[in-house]
Amino acid sequence: MTLGDLYRDGQVEPNDGLRALEYYERAAKRAKTGSVIGVINPSDLIPTSPGAAVDGTSARKLYTLSASYGNPDALLRLGDLFFSGALVKKDLSKAISYYRMAAAGGSATGKLRVGEMTVRGEGTDRDVEAGLAIIRSMADAENPNALLVLGELYATGTGVTLDNAVAVASFERAAKLGATAAFMHLGDFYFRTGQPTELARSLRYYEQAASAGDDYAKIRLGEMIARGQGTDQNIEQGRALIREAMAAGVPSAFSALAETYASGEAGTVQPGLAISSFEEAVKRGSTHSLLRLGDIYSQGTLTSVDPAKAFVYYERAARAGNLAGTLRMAEMIIRRQIPSRDPAEGVALLRPIADSGDPAALVLLGDIARDGIVQTPDLAAAIGYYEKATGAGSVDGMTRLASLYADGDAKIRDLPRAFALYRAAADAGSQTAKMSMGSMIAQGRGTAPDPTRGRAIVAEVAETGNVAALMVLGELLSGGDAGPTDGAAAVAAYEKAVKAGNAEALLSLGDLFRDGRAVPLDGERAVHYYSMAAGTDITPSKP
Repeated sequence: MTLGDLYRDGQVEPNDGLRALEYYERAAKRAKTGSVIGVINPSDLIPTSPGAAVDGTSARKLYTLSASYGNPDALLRLGDLFFSGALVKKDLSKAISYYRMAAAGGSATGKLRVGEMTVRGEGTDRDVEAGLAIIRSMADAENPNALLVLGELYATGTGVTLDNAVAVASFERAAKLGATAAFMHLGDFYFRTGQPTELARSLRYYEQAASAGDDYAKIRLGEMIARGQGTDQNIEQGRALIREAMAAGVPSAFSALAETYASGEAGTVQPGLAISSFEEAVKRGSTHSLLRLGDIYSQGTLTSVDPAKAFVYYERAARAGNLAGTLRMAEMIIRRQIPSRDPAEGVALLRPIADSGDPAALVLLGDIARDGIVQTPDLAAAIGYYEKATGAGSVDGMTRLASLYADGDAKIRDLPRAFALYRAAADAGSQTAKMSMGSMIAQGRGTAPDPTRGRAIVAEVAETGNVAALMVLGELLSGGDAGPTDGAAAVAAYEKAVKAGNAEALLSLGDLFRDGRAVPLDGERAVHYYSMAAGTDITPSKP
């Protein structure tokens, strides 16, 4: 089996592997019944060759041979091969069959995989109750991996009603049993809230995972320290932690370092270093960095816009098997950003991915139908795509659908449904949805009005630096339709948005003082803000 691992991981040359296999076969044939054989580990018998070609066929043969001797771990490896589809053709029915055999042979991991695949309906008929019964029985027996799976199901709402409290409780139990991955899950959960106190909590969990030797935790920890999230900002200390993960050979560490140069949150933006660092990450096999480089040239965030160059990066990511790369390629073609390509070609790229149930592809098809990019706008079709994406757990699908039901045509408007969708997306960690939910509560749209609570929810999101939330907070505080007005607080919210680079906030400030809405009439201040928005700062003669 270990020899199979070497073939699977690309750690052995074919001739060396054959020599080792011949040695083991000779030893087995010469052994007499009842004799004890001392076995030399393959990595001690033959030279390992990092960078050798992976060989799924040989790995499969060796695992099958090992399984014939009754080794449940070999059955587990066979299941993994067919589940991932990286080295052999993906076949979920074969995967779960091997996992069942491994479970029958006493493999707890095999049993857990059967439970999880049964919940998801992968390779077998979906049976949530039967799958959960397997997972819960193992979790009740304090199996840390089962607790992790249970937490993940409740954190994502897969097969069960999304329940963050159950998810966190499961992760905390797993953490007490020493599961490093549980610290990562807890860190991720509290990080998504974006709240300062919770960020500090997130940081502590990442520290525990990093102390246990998790290199990915070092990356997250480094990113937070470099940005001053949950702790005092220390850019170089953060980068040093990320470099430790780089030294350990973690590909995503290279892109994480690049992000510290690309983001103003971690000091001065350094476009040249950011792009060169992403390129270095690409050399290390980071498809994420191919996507980021595509985004940079597509959006012109660190350099001038170059659609052709962006498309090349997306295409490279797609060829590496990255679905997001294919989706971005399709979107650029559909939106006619690549003149030489027909939008119908983009739809042809997109549709089979959507037909497979991919949420991101379904959301993109919804956007195309909603905006009439290829044909006349079709809201009914857009809603259908967003509903399918929502059913697959897509937060983007939920928020797109909620937006249509909240602010769309009167024929489709459904405020209670919009509120429920925003609440579900907020529970799943979307700050945008949380902001919209708070706005609806403050104005009593789709739910009972509660201006104080609604504003507080929007303010929580605004405290994370979310510019859209600052704008919504300014409107709620100055509009008069969501509780008493508070001009000073509205001005403060808009000015924070201005500092974050939002020019629209300058227009909103000008409107406040022009109309005397929640603040005294002040034409000179209005002109001051309008002139700033226009690019010419005319300072008022009085404060």
